[in-house]
Amino acid sequence: MAKTTMVNAWREILARTFAGFAVEYNTNPDWLVNPASGRKLKLDLFYPEIGLAVRFAGLRGSQQRGRLSLDEVAQLKAREAARDEVSVAHGVNLATLDMAKAEPEQIFNELDLAMSRASRRLTKDEARPSAEKTALIDRLRRARSEARRYRRQIHSDKDLALYLDLWRDRQYREADRPVAASAEPTAAQLPVLEEGMVVEHSHFGLGIVEAISAGQSRSEDMITIQFDNQERRTFLAGLLAGKVRVD
Repeated sequence: MAKTTMVNAWREILARTFAGFAVEYNTNPDWLVNPASGRKLKLDLFYPEIGLAVRFAGLRGSQQRGRLSLDEVAQLKAREAARDEVSVAHGVNLATLDMAKAEPEQIFNELDLAMSRASRRLTKDEARPSAEKTALIDRLRRARSEARRYRRQIHSDKDLALYLDLWRDRQYREADRPVAASAEPTAAQLPVLEEGMVVEHSHFGLGIVEAISAGQSRSEDMITIQFDNQERRTFLAGLLAGKVRVD
């Protein structure tokens, strides 16, 4: 299983592990700013109730054409370090899950460590009402137990295949769910895309922009994306606002 495809299996496992918790996908919090560049950084998943976030690492190199230069590698490492340091400074426990190198056991270890730290932070949080804090700690304890159950079942990429299929099913259900009418996105809200660009969709995961067909306005452009699961989809650009990000 390709590493960029495997990440969707992990998304399914995380969705099941943290079921019931509020979650933000592919988010750029206002507080998560790289001190060196002043640019916002991204979290793949953020659970604000418990101050826990997940970042999938090791994907960029496999998606890009050609190897990264030594300077690009250094910049990438610096961004990852900044992401971790700023998250900790704002009370967020970041689990960085390396899809390129880590085995399932290592990924579960990293996740368990972040959950343990989140639990300790909640315990020490004097500003949160006691009843709310107790309830969150109990829910996080159950989530941690659920993650350990998956850890006993998943030992290789082969074991992840089932969860990849379940994630695809979840995305089909989400895509078919009726969406409430909203105002047309502004030009600033529309993603700036080019053919050949690597993107990440909030539901369908990583893919490459294959074609762009111009409409009467930018929001009416038709965007065709080939996703890592070999599925090709065409979207109205206006419907991609807030759903597609370029890392």
